Amino acid sequence: MTEQAYIVATLARGTASLGFTYRGRPGLQPGTLVAVSLRGKLEPGLVLAEDPAPPEQAKLLPLIELQHSWPRIGPLLGVMPDNTRDVDISDLRPLVPGGH
Repeated sequence: MTEQAYIVATLARGTASLGFTYRGRPGLQPGTLVAVSLRGKLEPGLVLAEDPAPPEQAKLLPLIELQHSWPRIGPLLGVMPDNTRDVDISDLRPLVPGGH
């Protein structure tokens, strides 16, 4: 199986601004949630991009693609969405009394 090198932003406290290179299956998109080994622990991270000039492949640690289901924001705000869409949170004015 062919593997691809990816730059991953770790979400561990104090490291979110750092990008590290890991290896994974080809075709992962930027924003894919993954788990990576960092400081001897499994930590969450986000794929930023493919690494165009990775270090030697044999030295790259593997990443694990995570399956996730984000909670829908509508019910948390007291608004029930339909089956095809959730509440657009880019504009909450209609949900705020007196909002314009």
